[in-house]
Amino acid sequence: MDSNRIVNIRGTITSIEYPGWGTQPEVKVMLRTGSGDYLLRFQSRRNVECLEIGQVLSATGAVINRDAAATIYNPSYIIEAEI
Repeated sequence: MDSNRIVNIRGTITSIEYPGWGTQPEVKVMLRTGSGDYLLRFQSRRNVECLEIGQVLSATGAVINRDAAATIYNPSYIIEAEI
């Protein structure tokens, strides 16, 4: 996967990790697509209330490889389907 390229992806949310008390505010969302898994990282956020596991989401952003995972920081997103 090319690093630092803009991608448009669509997939299902498989996990959401919220920051613990006293840690850096960052919500991590794992998105499973037909081409693999992507980690969406929402920096400076303690919650993203509209996102739930099982939703279908479209996201856009610059993908980088961080810790062997395709990662997009602060992506733009649209909820495609509710659970």
